[in-house]
Amino acid sequence: MKRDNPGHFTGAASEHFAASWFLRSGQQVYWPAVQQDAADFVASTPDGLKKVQVKTATWNRASPPWAYLQCRTRPTNTYQHYKPSELYDLMVVVDPSFKRLWCIPSLLITSSNLCLDGTHPNRKRSVWADYEHSL
Repeated sequence: MKRDNPGHFTGAASEHFAASWFLRSGQQVYWPAVQQDAADFVASTPDGLKKVQVKTATWNRASPPWAYLQCRTRPTNTYQHYKPSELYDLMVVVDPSFKRLWCIPSLLITSSNLCLDGTHPNRKRSVWADYEHSL
């Protein structure tokens, strides 16, 4: 089997990982028939149906010896000029180790890049810490 883009496999794994989190919480997950939308799937939540966008976080090591766990929130395709809240209701960010995720309401996302964690010993608590779920 030829693997044209290993990132697609990571993205698909993150989507299924996020969907399993909703399912384990007793919520239904609905997949679109065509994967060409800003939302990856729809999940039932206590607050109703929510469109979910899933992203995989990456470790940025631009400041050695420290690293920062980051996620880009803006798409680079036809949806690039929209605000996240215009495209989906929840952004679920998956840690690359598949041990944590963040479920963030899109209305709170005002930046094109989220910093979720870091290795610097004096780093302040992430503003996204309340949305983190360890698995």
